[in-house]
Amino acid sequence: MICPLCDNRSRVVESRPAEDGAAVRRRRECGSCGHRFTSFERVAPSIAIVSKRDGRRQEFDPDKVRAGLQRAAHKLPAAEAALEAICRTIDLEAAAGGELSTQRIGELCLGGLREADTVAYLRFATVHKQLTGTEEIRAELRELDLETAEPMLVELVGGDGWPTEAANQENFDADDVRAEPTDEQDLEANEPGREIHA
Repeated sequence: MICPLCDNRSRVVESRPAEDGAAVRRRRECGSCGHRFTSFERVAPSIAIVSKRDGRRQEFDPDKVRAGLQRAAHKLPAAEAALEAICRTIDLEAAAGGELSTQRIGELCLGGLREADTVAYLRFATVHKQLTGTEEIRAELRELDLETAEPMLVELVGGDGWPTEAANQENFDADDVRAEPTDEQDLEANEPGREIHA
């Protein structure tokens, strides 16, 4: 390696593993000026190709994946904490080279978010699975088999006043509904000149 100060050749004086074995740290010394410096040796990552749903192919961009996960985990501490682990899993699969589909990347993201935070999972699933309405989101919630599906949906959609069954019962006004007449009242009502007061 060339010395950064005088452009002459250097020699290695010390080597040791770094970054948990993913790199080698080398101390070098210039044979001409005596300057010492450090260099790192790493395996060059192979570039993964991502195949899109529409058939296009492009280079894998880890920042794009991270941005999508951050949008899903916005203001959700449990999900934000899990992002690095999810990204690391995807990066490892991409580092193996070859081709990754957006479907596979989405599955890896959903798997990690499902464990971390349900709302983050639903936010990501809404985009990845192209869920277009509340019924599709409810079906996704049923698939998750959550007892608290309705409150989660309210938080996901941001619906102040989401019409849950409990809310509908609370808003029920007994004065708006007429009592059903009994058979006796029906007979009396048919008598001419007779009024029924309930």
